[in-house]
Formats: sequence, structure tokens, C-alpha cells
Amino acid sequence: MEAVNTTAYILNRTGKGREEDKTSFQLWEKKDYDISKLDKTFGTEVHTHILKEIRRKWDGKAEKGIFVGYEYSKGYRI
Repeated sequence: MEAVNTTAYILNRTGKGREEDKTSFQLWEKKDYDISKLDKTFGTEVHTHILKEIRRKWDGKAEKGIFVGYEYSKGYRI
């Protein structure tokens, strides 16, 4: 399911909409999208930062995970 959601997210921001020069995202949101934010490859290994307030003294500063998509707000799905 995550693969389908990620595909739809990317296509809405890069594929052509009904108008030749605009994407579906531009038609719906009435603003441009910076596609440089689509820089992650589905299924790759990533490291997520653990906030200082949450980790203990000897804990690592990051955890490994697998990138599975983009959040509609600012973030990624790991």
C-alpha cells in the first residue's frame, strides 16, 4: 500500500494534469511544488535522528530504517 501511495504522491507533483503546462498538484493547490524535495528512492536504507530529549546518555543519535514514502506534511514515511 505504501508503494501505491508514494507513486500517487510523486505523479501528482510531476505528471501532467488536464492543462498542458501544469501538474495535478498545481491545479489543485494553486501553487508550485519544489520537486527537488523528491530526492529519496523507495526502499533505500535511511537513518532517522533521535531527539536529544528522547534518547539516553549512551543511546545512539540515529536509527536505521527503510524509506517507504512521503508525508503530506513535512516529513517522510520510514
